Amino acid sequence: MFANSLIPHGQLRIRIKQVGNFERNIGTWSLKATGEDDFVGVDALGRKVSPEGVAAYESQCAHIRKLQELGIKELYSGGNTITNVASVMIYLNAAAQAAMERRLKMKKVLEIKRRAQSDKLVYYEKCFEKLDKEYKEAKKRQEVSKFIYEELQLAPWYLSSEFIDVHKRSVGSAMMKLTGMGDPSGVGEAYNFIREPDTRNSKRSTANSNGALNAQIKKITGTENDLRKLTMKQMASLLRSYGMKDKQISVLKRWDR
Repeated sequence: MFANSLIPHGQLRIRIKQVGNFERNIGTWSLKATGEDDFVGVDALGRKVSPEGVAAYESQCAHIRKLQELGIKELYSGGNTITNVASVMIYLNAAAQAAMERRLKMKKVLEIKRRAQSDKLVYYEKCFEKLDKEYKEAKKRQEVSKFIYEELQLAPWYLSSEFIDVHKRSVGSAMMKLTGMGDPSGVGEAYNFIREPDTRNSKRSTANSNGALNAQIKKITGTENDLRKLTMKQMASLLRSYGMKDKQISVLKRWDR
């Protein structure tokens, strides 16, 4: 399940025993008296919880609820969920690309057979329909994986860990994107704290899989070209396809686009 969303039953029972007694006769828990078994009392426990801790917990609960309402209810993961989903995206991106190429090849063959009025035209049409269906299914899976990946990136626990890793622990050599999808205001008035991968070559470290992973993920935008080489009109068209309005796009400078 999602990180920190569930506590194993055994661990939960150990924690409850520190503050309560289990009544076996009626099968319920009751709060210990202050001083019993060194229990400091509810007020003393409450003073140990900082306002920031409460805010972090409530923020986590709110986003878990949001993910569940979106249909993202359970993820099977070993370590890093974001990395696992990104790895799946690479596979699905390649599968969609291969399905599209097969579809295009058959479309060309079908057009040739139609012009030649082949007596086996019906078989080519059925083959194209099959490949077209496979492409649409592959494209849908690709879009779903991208949606899940983006929503997990916006999770408060992920944003916090990325910011701390970059600016506090100096883990990796990257920066925050500052603008874009992770902007909580939605109108460009706040900061986006999703990490911007550092793709520059480093002589001090060997090449690792993260560089290739990030390069593949960038292809999901729909083009394998460097997005920085797009014209202002091309970028505006791309942003419109994502649902942005012309009024919002017109105020964005080149780098923000």
